[in-house]
Amino acid sequence: MLFTSDNGPEYPVNFAESGGLWEDPIRDRSFGTPGPLRGMKRYTYEGGHRVPLILAWPGHVRAGTTSDGLVNGTDMLPTLCELAGAEVPKDRTIDGVSILPLLEGRALTRPIPACWASPAGYTFMPNLAMREGEYVLTAWFPPRPKGQRWIDYMASAHPERYELYDLGVDVAQREDLASREPKRVEQMAATLAKLWAGIQAEAPRWKDWDRQDGH
Repeated sequence: MLFTSDNGPEYPVNFAESGGLWEDPIRDRSFGTPGPLRGMKRYTYEGGHRVPLILAWPGHVRAGTTSDGLVNGTDMLPTLCELAGAEVPKDRTIDGVSILPLLEGRALTRPIPACWASPAGYTFMPNLAMREGEYVLTAWFPPRPKGQRWIDYMASAHPERYELYDLGVDVAQREDLASREPKRVEQMAATLAKLWAGIQAEAPRWKDWDRQDGH
Protein backbone atom coordinates (compact mmCIF):
# COMPACT_ATOMS: atom_id res chain seq x y z
CA MET A 1 0.00 0.00 0.00
CA LEU A 2 1.13 3.52 -0.76
CA PHE A 3 -0.34 6.80 0.47
CA THR A 4 0.70 10.27 -0.62
CA SER A 5 -0.73 13.52 -2.02
CA ASP A 6 -0.41 15.35 -5.31
CA ASN A 7 0.23 18.75 -3.74
CA GLY A 8 0.77 20.73 -0.58
CA PRO A 9 -2.00 22.03 1.67
CA GLU A 10 -4.38 24.91 1.26
CA TYR A 11 -4.53 27.72 3.74
CA PRO A 12 -6.62 30.89 3.66
CA VAL A 13 -5.66 32.56 0.39
CA ASN A 14 -6.17 36.04 1.82
CA PHE A 15 -2.98 35.36 3.81
CA ALA A 16 -1.09 33.76 0.93
CA GLU A 17 1.87 35.24 -0.88
CA SER A 18 -0.52 36.42 -3.57
CA GLY A 19 -0.92 39.58 -1.51
CA GLY A 20 -4.66 39.08 -1.28
CA LEU A 21 -5.19 38.78 -5.05
CA TRP A 22 -7.71 36.03 -4.40
CA GLU A 23 -10.70 36.01 -2.13
CA ASP A 24 -12.38 32.63 -2.23
CA PRO A 25 -15.09 31.83 0.34
CA ILE A 26 -14.44 28.10 -0.01
CA ARG A 27 -10.65 28.12 0.05
CA ASP A 28 -10.65 30.68 2.84
CA ARG A 29 -12.18 28.02 5.07
CA SER A 30 -9.09 25.85 4.57
CA PHE A 31 -6.60 25.80 7.40
CA GLY A 32 -3.84 23.47 6.27
CA THR A 33 -0.25 24.45 6.89
CA PRO A 34 3.02 23.66 5.09
CA GLY A 35 4.93 24.24 8.32
CA PRO A 36 8.29 25.91 7.60
CA LEU A 37 7.94 25.40 3.84
CA ARG A 38 7.22 28.30 1.52
CA GLY A 39 4.05 28.37 -0.55
CA MET A 40 1.02 26.08 -0.70
CA LYS A 41 -1.07 24.20 -3.28
CA ARG A 42 -0.34 25.45 -6.84
CA TYR A 43 3.00 26.94 -5.81
CA THR A 44 6.27 25.62 -7.21
CA TYR A 45 7.99 26.46 -3.94
CA GLU A 46 8.49 23.46 -1.63
CA GLY A 47 5.20 24.02 0.21
CA GLY A 48 3.37 23.34 -3.03
CA HIS A 49 4.65 19.84 -3.67
CA ARG A 50 6.72 18.48 -0.77
CA VAL A 51 4.39 15.99 0.91
CA PRO A 52 4.79 12.78 2.95
CA LEU A 53 4.77 9.34 1.34
CA ILE A 54 3.75 6.38 3.49
CA LEU A 55 4.39 2.90 2.16
CA ALA A 56 3.69 -0.57 3.56
CA TRP A 57 5.32 -3.57 1.88
CA PRO A 58 5.57 -6.45 4.36
CA GLY A 59 8.63 -8.62 3.86
CA HIS A 60 10.42 -5.94 1.86
CA VAL A 61 10.29 -2.64 3.78
CA ARG A 62 10.91 -2.79 7.51
CA ALA A 63 8.20 -1.10 9.58
CA GLY A 64 9.27 2.25 11.01
CA THR A 65 11.90 2.88 8.34
CA THR A 66 12.26 6.50 7.28
CA SER A 67 14.02 8.12 4.33
CA ASP A 68 14.68 11.68 3.22
CA GLY A 69 15.18 10.59 -0.39
CA LEU A 70 13.31 12.51 -3.08
CA VAL A 71 10.42 10.57 -4.62
CA ASN A 72 8.29 12.21 -7.31
CA GLY A 73 4.91 11.33 -8.77
CA THR A 74 6.61 10.53 -12.06
CA ASP A 75 8.41 7.67 -10.30
CA MET A 76 5.24 5.63 -9.82
CA LEU A 77 5.03 4.25 -13.36
CA PRO A 78 8.62 2.93 -13.62
CA THR A 79 8.39 1.58 -10.06
CA LEU A 80 5.19 -0.36 -10.76
CA CYS A 81 6.57 -1.57 -14.08
CA GLU A 82 9.63 -3.00 -12.34
CA LEU A 83 7.51 -4.68 -9.68
CA ALA A 84 5.25 -6.21 -12.32
CA GLY A 85 8.12 -7.28 -14.56
CA ALA A 86 6.79 -5.05 -17.32
CA GLU A 87 8.82 -2.91 -19.70
CA VAL A 88 8.71 0.84 -19.23
CA PRO A 89 7.18 2.47 -22.36
CA LYS A 90 9.83 3.54 -24.84
CA ASP A 91 7.66 5.67 -27.14
CA ARG A 92 7.80 8.72 -24.85
CA THR A 93 10.03 10.45 -22.34
CA ILE A 94 9.69 8.89 -18.89
CA ASP A 95 10.87 11.49 -16.39
CA GLY A 96 10.74 9.27 -13.31
CA VAL A 97 12.76 6.29 -12.11
CA SER A 98 12.00 3.17 -10.10
CA ILE A 99 12.34 3.85 -6.38
CA LEU A 100 13.12 0.22 -5.50
CA PRO A 101 16.80 1.05 -4.78
CA LEU A 102 15.65 3.61 -2.22
CA LEU A 103 13.33 1.08 -0.59
CA GLU A 104 16.25 -1.33 -0.36
CA GLY A 105 18.47 1.23 1.35
CA ARG A 106 20.54 2.05 -1.71
CA ALA A 107 21.20 5.35 -3.45
CA LEU A 108 18.72 6.44 -6.09
CA THR A 109 20.14 7.62 -9.41
CA ARG A 110 17.95 10.11 -11.22
CA PRO A 111 19.16 10.81 -14.81
CA ILE A 112 16.41 13.40 -15.39
CA PRO A 113 16.07 15.94 -12.57
CA ALA A 114 12.71 16.20 -10.84
CA CYS A 115 10.72 19.13 -12.21
CA TRP A 116 7.45 20.81 -11.21
CA ALA A 117 5.33 23.25 -13.17
CA SER A 118 2.47 25.65 -12.51
CA PRO A 119 2.35 27.55 -15.80
CA ALA A 120 -0.89 29.41 -15.21
CA GLY A 121 0.51 32.90 -15.75
CA TYR A 122 0.48 33.92 -12.10
CA THR A 123 2.88 36.76 -11.34
CA PHE A 124 3.31 36.15 -7.59
CA MET A 125 5.19 32.84 -7.80
CA PRO A 126 7.66 31.03 -10.08
CA ASN A 127 6.15 28.85 -12.79
CA LEU A 128 8.78 26.10 -12.81
CA ALA A 129 11.08 24.43 -10.30
CA MET A 130 13.84 21.87 -10.85
CA ARG A 131 15.79 19.98 -8.20
CA GLU A 132 19.43 18.89 -8.47
CA GLY A 133 20.80 17.49 -5.23
CA GLU A 134 19.98 19.98 -2.48
CA TYR A 135 19.66 22.86 -4.94
CA VAL A 136 16.40 23.94 -6.50
CA LEU A 137 16.12 26.40 -9.37
CA THR A 138 12.83 28.23 -9.80
CA ALA A 139 11.91 30.01 -13.01
CA TRP A 140 9.47 32.80 -13.77
CA PHE A 141 7.50 33.23 -17.01
CA PRO A 142 6.34 36.59 -18.33
CA PRO A 143 2.68 37.39 -17.50
CA ARG A 144 0.05 35.71 -19.67
CA PRO A 145 -1.19 38.20 -22.30
CA LYS A 146 -4.76 39.33 -21.77
CA GLY A 147 -7.17 37.16 -23.71
CA GLN A 148 -4.65 34.41 -24.50
CA ARG A 149 -5.89 30.90 -23.84
CA TRP A 150 -4.03 29.25 -20.98
CA ILE A 151 -3.19 26.20 -23.10
CA ASP A 152 -1.58 28.43 -25.74
CA TYR A 153 0.32 30.34 -23.08
CA MET A 154 1.68 27.10 -21.63
CA ALA A 155 2.84 25.96 -25.05
CA SER A 156 4.71 29.18 -25.82
CA ALA A 157 5.98 30.64 -22.53
CA HIS A 158 9.66 30.46 -21.61
CA PRO A 159 11.53 31.39 -18.41
CA GLU A 160 12.83 34.92 -18.18
CA ARG A 161 14.31 35.03 -14.67
CA TYR A 162 15.42 32.61 -11.97
CA GLU A 163 15.84 32.07 -8.25
CA LEU A 164 18.24 29.56 -6.66
CA TYR A 165 17.91 27.99 -3.22
CA ASP A 166 20.01 25.53 -1.23
CA LEU A 167 17.45 23.37 0.56
CA GLY A 168 20.17 21.75 2.63
CA VAL A 169 20.48 24.93 4.69
CA ASP A 170 17.39 26.91 3.67
CA VAL A 171 14.33 24.65 3.43
CA ALA A 172 12.08 27.71 3.83
CA GLN A 173 13.58 29.21 0.64
CA ARG A 174 14.21 32.63 2.11
CA GLU A 175 17.63 33.37 0.59
CA ASP A 176 17.87 33.58 -3.19
CA LEU A 177 21.42 32.60 -4.20
CA ALA A 178 21.08 33.37 -7.92
CA SER A 179 23.30 36.46 -7.87
CA ARG A 180 25.96 34.69 -5.80
CA GLU A 181 26.11 31.51 -7.91
CA PRO A 182 25.57 32.60 -11.52
CA LYS A 183 27.42 29.61 -13.01
CA ARG A 184 25.19 27.15 -11.18
CA VAL A 185 22.14 29.09 -12.31
CA GLU A 186 23.37 29.04 -15.91
CA GLN A 187 24.00 25.28 -15.84
CA MET A 188 20.70 24.41 -14.18
CA ALA A 189 18.77 26.84 -16.38
CA ALA A 190 20.09 25.09 -19.50
CA THR A 191 18.92 21.73 -18.15
CA LEU A 192 15.54 23.16 -17.17
CA ALA A 193 15.08 24.76 -20.59
CA LYS A 194 15.61 21.38 -22.26
CA LEU A 195 13.15 19.69 -19.90
CA TRP A 196 10.51 22.36 -20.40
CA ALA A 197 10.89 22.27 -24.19
CA GLY A 198 10.26 18.52 -24.08
CA ILE A 199 7.15 19.01 -21.96
CA GLN A 200 5.85 21.67 -24.34
CA ALA A 201 6.47 19.42 -27.35
CA GLU A 202 4.52 16.52 -25.79
CA ALA A 203 1.66 18.58 -24.34
CA PRO A 204 -1.79 18.20 -25.96
CA ARG A 205 -3.31 21.15 -27.80
CA TRP A 206 -7.09 20.84 -27.54
CA LYS A 207 -8.60 22.92 -30.34
CA ASP A 208 -12.01 23.16 -28.67
CA TRP A 209 -10.68 24.31 -25.29
CA ASP A 210 -11.48 28.00 -25.31
CA ARG A 211 -11.60 28.73 -21.62
CA GLN A 212 -9.35 31.54 -20.48
CA ASP A 213 -8.89 30.67 -16.79
CA GLY A 214 -6.81 27.53 -17.16
CA HIS A 215 -9.24 25.20 -15.35
